[in-house]
Amino acid sequence: MYDIDGQRKGLEAQLSKLVELYKWGHKTRSEYLADYNAIKRQLQQLTPINKDVLEKLAGFLKDITKAWDKAAQDHRNRLCKYLLESIWIKDKMIIGVIPQPEFIPFFDLQYDGKSKYTLEVRPRGDSNPRSPP
Repeated sequence: MYDIDGQRKGLEAQLSKLVELYKWGHKTRSEYLADYNAIKRQLQQLTPINKDVLEKLAGFLKDITKAWDKAAQDHRNRLCKYLLESIWIKDKMIIGVIPQPEFIPFFDLQYDGKSKYTLEVRPRGDSNPRSPP
């Protein structure tokens, strides 16, 4: 998934370099402040991954209908945002989805009718993410 610790260390290293560039006169005060604020915003957006939350999410992914039934509408919206890159709706019915890249394996599992799931990689017919499947 995401290496949050690695991202955090990288952003903190950028901050250190930024301070040096400003001290050495390679950046103006306004450039320094703009870059500093941008990096600080990125740091604030990093959320540590909680093992309990991941296990709960994995349980919900085993049966997404459980998650959907238990979730309030704002949670459903967030669930869709986290799991899906694109959704196509026609006549109030979902006709297609593109999962977020890290969740593709969950969506490519095919039920074979014998309580087993098999992985099937299905190529997309169009490289345009706005085109329905």
